Amino acid sequence: MSSPPKQAWHFDQRLRKLLMEHCFAKHLTEKHSVSEPNSRLVPHFCTVSVIRSAGSNRSGFTLVELLVVIAITGIFAGLLLPAIQQVRESARRASCTSNLAQVGMALNGYQLAFRHLPSGSVNDTGPITNTPIGFHHGWIIAVLPFMDEHLTYKNVDLSSSIYAASNVKIRARSIGILRCPSDPYRGPFSNYAGIHHGSETPIDKDNSGILFLNSRIRRDDIEDGSSYTTAVGEKKVEVSDLGWSSGTRASLRNMGPTSKALSKNSKTFGFRGFPPGVAPDGSFAPGGTQVKLDSRPPETWIDLNEIPLIDGAPSPNLAVGQLSSHHNFGINVLLADGAVEFMSNNIDKTIRSHLGSRNDGNLIPPFSDL
Repeated sequence: MSSPPKQAWHFDQRLRKLLMEHCFAKHLTEKHSVSEPNSRLVPHFCTVSVIRSAGSNRSGFTLVELLVVIAITGIFAGLLLPAIQQVRESARRASCTSNLAQVGMALNGYQLAFRHLPSGSVNDTGPITNTPIGFHHGWIIAVLPFMDEHLTYKNVDLSSSIYAASNVKIRARSIGILRCPSDPYRGPFSNYAGIHHGSETPIDKDNSGILFLNSRIRRDDIEDGSSYTTAVGEKKVEVSDLGWSSGTRASLRNMGPTSKALSKNSKTFGFRGFPPGVAPDGSFAPGGTQVKLDSRPPETWIDLNEIPLIDGAPSPNLAVGQLSSHHNFGINVLLADGAVEFMSNNIDKTIRSHLGSRNDGNLIPPFSDL
């Protein structure tokens, strides 16, 4: 802070001098003799007044003090910020765990009602390709009534392909329970995928998981035990994602080794965040130009150049890919018994593969020991 003007300073000094002389003369007349030392001639109340007057010149912080306070505050903020971010991520992970638990209850409700789990994907032939060609009704459609999505289920045209014009509104519908809070993408996608196999292989009728092509797995078919078999796990939403309703790699994954699912370009999802082939008005938008669904063949609804790469090699549209998440250090998975566990990224690859198979006969430790 700047010092007070020089004239004001001189005035204050004169004022204090006059005050001292007045107090000294008054006290000398009443109680003291002239021979007493000057230090004793100043009464206590005058000394206090002068000290207070002298202290009144300083009315705030100096610039150096202010900078020190700001620096200390910045240091504390820097130390606390990572902790705050960690708390937020923990809250998002807990919310993701809750979502998976509700998906587990929906699968269990379906199993109790029909005595078997839903098909991972419904189609006349296999293997399933990651293109919008085929019937491709996914397992999530089957469990909609058990997720309190009765109205959504009633609006599904179960007699037509999920990519048909009659199902456009369904494909464009977002369901909150299917989205992980840590994933930045929002739209009609699912961050949770059923496990179709223990390793990388096309989605087909002979897979070893519990949700695959035209599957009807009963509890008794899970010979390795429900507590040692993964039913659903997390996945990141990618540019070629066909939406939660599609029974492709959009809603199915395997427990194979970590592979790199990379997009060849950075094009955005369909139209304003909708899956390829979907727009709110019943049209689709390849290259950003809206075209009616019935004016082009289904194989052109998605740019095949956007199909991901698996392990660095061009995908033949049959590659499925592994689980993935936006959480630190691991992935939330739902076991066939309904328990939700956090699977570390450092888990042994062989054990991870065994967790994706319902009947491979291999002994693995419980999750508490992994």
